Amino acid sequence: MLVLDKMMRHHHDALTSGGIMRTTIDIEDDVLAAAKELARAQNVSAGYIVSKLVREALAGHQQGRAGKKHVAGFRPFPARGSLVTNEQINALRDQEGI
Repeated sequence: MLVLDKMMRHHHDALTSGGIMRTTIDIEDDVLAAAKELARAQNVSAGYIVSKLVREALAGHQQGRAGKKHVAGFRPFPARGSLVTNEQINALRDQEGI
């Protein structure tokens, strides 16, 4: 479970009520891990990331993002249904001596 924390900064797509609700929701482990990883990378709370992604999905923005061919000059691999964390990447680097 994840208790959504109060967002640390305002987003240009503010909630219509202008407020933040604290609630408890059930989130699958892989989804929570992905949200925490994004939050760590962006230096924001996991609650902020979850709110942002849910807001985008509800607004239909996810469809527009799917057609993106390159990210920072690289073509991403298609999703395979599992999360790859930085810890896994670092362990592989250590194993390979990179």
